[in-house]
Amino acid sequence: MKGLLVKKLIETRRDIGGLINEIFIPILIMAVGFSLIGFKLLREQAGAPLSMSLFSSQSFAINKFSFRVNDTLLNTQTFLARLPGSNVTARQISTDSSSEFDRELFAKNATEQFYPFFVHSANSSVVNFTTFVNATAPLASLVALHAANNAVYSLLLGPGHKIDTFLSPFANTNGMKKVEDTLDGLIIGLFLAVAYTFIPSSLIVNIIQERECKSKRLKIISGVSLFGYWLSHFLIDLLKYLLVATVTYALFFIYRVDFLTRGNHWLMSLLLLLAFGFTMILGVYCFSFAFSRPFNGQIFTFLICFVSSYFLPVIVQGMRAVEPTRHFAHNVLQNIFRVIPHFSFSNGFMIMANIDLFRVLYGWTRINGAF
Repeated sequence: MKGLLVKKLIETRRDIGGLINEIFIPILIMAVGFSLIGFKLLREQAGAPLSMSLFSSQSFAINKFSFRVNDTLLNTQTFLARLPGSNVTARQISTDSSSEFDRELFAKNATEQFYPFFVHSANSSVVNFTTFVNATAPLASLVALHAANNAVYSLLLGPGHKIDTFLSPFANTNGMKKVEDTLDGLIIGLFLAVAYTFIPSSLIVNIIQERECKSKRLKIISGVSLFGYWLSHFLIDLLKYLLVATVTYALFFIYRVDFLTRGNHWLMSLLLLLAFGFTMILGVYCFSFAFSRPFNGQIFTFLICFVSSYFLPVIVQGMRAVEPTRHFAHNVLQNIFRVIPHFSFSNGFMIMANIDLFRVLYGWTRINGAF
């Protein structure tokens, strides 16, 4: 047995193409796939000061007005001079009616006109004004309100007085995080499907080649038992697989994939990787007897593994999300496909990604772990 293992190790070291397909390509694909997880599709928006610099244009449309507030003259010119911005330009509209002002804005439509502003009245207690909304820039009305308040505040109390306003959006809701997990699950499922499809499609080539070139028969005639022959293959193939699985498992934590590492999900991820290795390798050995040519076996194995590890799980998860097909997909279709190692492998990871979504769909009232 020791001699068989040493011989298999030497053959493996010489098989550069096999090492590339079974180790380096899967690791490279997984590294690229997990790097994409860092690009959140639903990013939490950072806060920012509310100022006119949020928009490239600082163009105002304003009515002509003039009011005496105590000893301070509040008119169009003094108002514009106190606006908190640089390069402020204004189109002045001579009207005492806000509705007429609105019609003037509509008649001379300009997309860069973000800050239409109409002052109704002003006294020592209240300055009454209206800001108009530019539909192409919803935040512009808040910016206009902030700028107008600063102008009035500075004009009445003197230079140096200002109001600072900070815009701070809420964090993403739990529903948004569930959607993000679902999208991340699809991305991880795709790269797992591609990466772990190279391994069986490479393993099957060596098995078929040894059988067709009579190398296996020669070993048996020389006194090697069938059990020893297959065990030596299995141990070396498992060793190569465990190297890829270890790197994959480490990537779960390096890239902080929460739905694969939180709670007891870390244990489920580990068990999926280990169980898949055993069943996949043994499945390849059985599947190899269906082919007499290595090329045919490699291509057919690649296609079967890719379809069963990505398209079938996506179809099943999609059917589970729809009420009319939910029972059939969950209790019938999923159980039929579970005999395929690649399906069970990818489907397990996709279920963990969608566990919060399924909690809503199935009305689960308790926290459900990965098991």
